[in-house]
Parts: sequence; C-alpha cells; structure tokens
Amino acid sequence: MIEERRYCIDIVTQVKAVTAALRQVEMGVLERHIHHCVSQAARTSDPDLLNEKIEEVVRVVSRM
Repeated sequence: MIEERRYCIDIVTQVKAVTAALRQVEMGVLERHIHHCVSQAARTSDPDLLNEKIEEVVRVVSRM
C-alpha cells in the first residue's frame, strides 16, 4: 500500500486491522498456555514449577 502511494488513513486502517488480528492470536496462545501449561504445573507437586509458569504469564501480560 505504501509503494502504491495509497491514502495514509487507508494504510493506518490496515495496520490497525493487522494489529487487532495479532492481538487475538496472542490472547488465544496465552489462554491455551494457561489452560495447558499452567494448569498442568498446578497439578504437579512442584511449587517451583507452578511459580515459574505464573511468573511467565505475569511477565507476558505486563508487556501487553
């Protein structure tokens, strides 16, 4: 679109759409991580593993 010298607002609109789509993918992956990896760590008898998984999620969410 830039090479085609399209209208700036059209380009921004497309960038926003791509950003929103990537955000949905990001949230889906995070949700699956929580349901699988974090819940699996919670079922173990290793509190260090669970804390590690929780800290991973906190770090990722804090960057959002």
